[in-house]
Amino acid sequence: MAPFTRRAGAALVAALAFTVAPAPTAGADIVSDTTGDLATAFAPAPAPAAVPAKPAPLPARMGTLTLKRFHQREPIREGIAPQNLGSGAGHYPGTAVPGEPGNAVLLGHRTTDQAPFRNVPALRPGDVVTVQIGKARYDYRVVQKRITDPRNRTVLSPTPFRSDERRTGNYLTLITCHPKGSDRQRVVVVAKMQ
Repeated sequence: MAPFTRRAGAALVAALAFTVAPAPTAGADIVSDTTGDLATAFAPAPAPAAVPAKPAPLPARMGTLTLKRFHQREPIREGIAPQNLGSGAGHYPGTAVPGEPGNAVLLGHRTTDQAPFRNVPALRPGDVVTVQIGKARYDYRVVQKRITDPRNRTVLSPTPFRSDERRTGNYLTLITCHPKGSDRQRVVVVAKMQ
């Protein structure tokens, strides 16, 4: 650097120090008094906060699930995305639509969000579960309840818990986590159309 430039730079630094730093008071530590102010004055501007993405809109309501014994009604939506399961029942893609031959599988949360499947573990054989889709109403009677491993894919079979692909009736399978507050296992309630 040329001597003139060095002197001009030194003068600029001195001028900044006097304009930014407060005058020291008796017994004050000049280094800490000025360092904090300079650090604040020359700190990089905070990064703009990320604008939260709007949550994806919920799919249109497919129908309504009613657990008669509990006088509980929950919306049914197509798909098992987290927002579907927290606000009602999610229809598992690729399984039968309620009212059609085969196994219509619905999933929902037991304890989180709005806990739409909070009463599913308390269903008993003989309880009536109703699905309303448009003007059509389908009544199912609970025939079994099991605790199973989350990897058990036979719950999705056309006839629940059978490994073959034969359809032997119209089933509604309700699945939620077990035990309460955990996802180690699943409670699976199977109901058959009356």
